[in-house]
Amino acid sequence: MQETINNRIHTFASLGDHMRQTANALRLNDQATHQLPDLPRHLYQAALRTANHNPWFTTGEIARAFEALSDMLRTSVLNKWVGRYPGLGKEISTPRKVIVIMAGNIPLVGFHDMLCVLMSGHCFSGKLSTQDDQLPVAVADVLTALDASLVDRIEMSARHSKKADAVIATGSNNSARYFEYYFANTPHIIRKNRNSAALLSGNESTQDLELLGMDIFSYYGKGCRNISLLLLPGDFDLNRLLKAWELYRYVLENKKYLHNLLYHKAFLKANVTPFTDAGHILLRENPELASPVPVLHYWFYKDFTEAAQIINKYQDRLQCLASKHDHNLGAVDMVAFGETQHPAPWNYADGIDTMEFLLRM
Repeated sequence: MQETINNRIHTFASLGDHMRQTANALRLNDQATHQLPDLPRHLYQAALRTANHNPWFTTGEIARAFEALSDMLRTSVLNKWVGRYPGLGKEISTPRKVIVIMAGNIPLVGFHDMLCVLMSGHCFSGKLSTQDDQLPVAVADVLTALDASLVDRIEMSARHSKKADAVIATGSNNSARYFEYYFANTPHIIRKNRNSAALLSGNESTQDLELLGMDIFSYYGKGCRNISLLLLPGDFDLNRLLKAWELYRYVLENKKYLHNLLYHKAFLKANVTPFTDAGHILLRENPELASPVPVLHYWFYKDFTEAAQIINKYQDRLQCLASKHDHNLGAVDMVAFGETQHPAPWNYADGIDTMEFLLRM
């Protein structure tokens, strides 16, 4: 049994190595592709097809996703993760079929669910998003090439199967209502809209603010772990943010992002809503957690008690909170600046332990 879990760890760690090679090649454009082995080349080609299909998924952002996942799949990290589950690796007489309805807001956003299902010993049935229908298939191809025993445990489809032993679905608040109705009699995890926030003290360095910018601009702000609300001390100078975020002006090269920016700028002006125009992002003073791409909400708090109250208000909608300091805020998933889009395997979406759910089946 221990050998089985070790084999799974080895397979996913090898996948991580291939992802890292692919990311490096994507960063270098075509300069290194002739040196790529077959499996990273397969991922590379899927990345190019995806970038041609979905303008939000540029090769740079796909490389970012591969890099983050390759860090998640390091052997030491996987060993630390599986060590939390004594029951993991026990022989399953009848593996269960788990449908995973995958989102398509950022590249390979559904990979963690695939990792959990396969690591638990069950069968993965992925319903592909039309926005990301190439990368998950390529990843599955690499996994089955690395471990032939996974061939019968992975399937991908544009439509979800009607029969399953369990369901994991990620979508909007509207789609969640449909999923909860449709899968009412099937064990399930249904995820809704989530957003993330950052809490600043005012003592952050320029480097801290640059890293915070990565949490805001990576994937063009479309991920649930991207920062959409800043909580700032009352005397904080917004110009510090604008200077630090000049690094991310490249987002304007994306026509979809630029179109959104111009639309929301016109909308705010038409409604006589005050905002700060940084050129590549619009800052609006508003305590609401969710903000549209490319608008960033910020709020000046009077003291830490008020900031904590705002965070507590959004407990059920907050994916994670970025801060330089480890504040005592209960169950909030706290991360350092620059790390929101680098979750570890144990940083479960919506705070629901996917592996525990699967091991109870």
